[in-house]
Amino acid sequence: MKRLLITGASGLLGINLALTAHARGYDVTGITLEEDVQRIPFRMYHLDLTQSGIIQNIIQDNKPDVIINCVALTDVDLCEQIPEEARLVNAWIPDALAKETTRGRIKLLHISTDAVFDGVRGNYSEEDSVSPQNVYASTKHAGEIAVLENDHNSLVCRVNFYGWSISGRRSLAEWFFNKLSQGEPFKGFTDAIFSPLLVTDLAELLLKLIEHDGCGLFHVVNPESISKYAFGLELAEQFGFDRTLISPASIKDAGLAATRSPNLNLNPAKLIRELKVNIPNQQMGMQRFHQQYMEGYPQRLKTFASP
Repeated sequence: MKRLLITGASGLLGINLALTAHARGYDVTGITLEEDVQRIPFRMYHLDLTQSGIIQNIIQDNKPDVIINCVALTDVDLCEQIPEEARLVNAWIPDALAKETTRGRIKLLHISTDAVFDGVRGNYSEEDSVSPQNVYASTKHAGEIAVLENDHNSLVCRVNFYGWSISGRRSLAEWFFNKLSQGEPFKGFTDAIFSPLLVTDLAELLLKLIEHDGCGLFHVVNPESISKYAFGLELAEQFGFDRTLISPASIKDAGLAATRSPNLNLNPAKLIRELKVNIPNQQMGMQRFHQQYMEGYPQRLKTFASP
């Protein structure tokens, strides 16, 4: 049984990854900055990883075989306002983790983002040059470099995902679901292209990469790209909501504080070759998202939230 340490374990990816690993027999320990989680079926520490000595102490106390770093400051517009904090979380923490894992011969998997590209053409492979367009993207790219340069046995995975979270408000799909279920109209961007993967499918692929003892940089995304407008329509169709509540719009007219890259379609061919797997397409992922709802999975996650 592998001892697995997951940072950011109460977030959208962290909690789904931890539950998936726990169900597969991993000895899971989670770390979260949040204090509003309870009844988690694995060990959970409430720690600030930016504090002196915390990373060294938690590794020494738990002696993990693998660390998966899901910690990130992901609010793109907020990162523009607090760039130093964004760099501390998105670049310094992975750098500090990589220095410890290479010293202790611990496997490190660091979660990065599709946003490191400029989004001019899409279909980006791991060999393509990056061009971060905002503070969030540049600090995440700095985290990638720190991990790959410090720990040559590490994994860096660029991802984009959606799914059910403890709060019910962490993913784009949840935001769409909440709006549609309440009959509220909203806009969907037709010129924002991405390759989102259902978070539980992503969790399975990340664990397979670890078990495969992969290393280096991978794009772990859906093999099909889709606009955020079309993604909303697909969700509405799957759940039987009114599709006319979603109106097409351009991201150029949204008045967002940070520049967004329009076409973040990533190519996961390297991952498919490495693991010899078929990745669920967009329709399959949305069907599973709906099935999880019907089976009460979102309600189960919400039981972990403190009253």
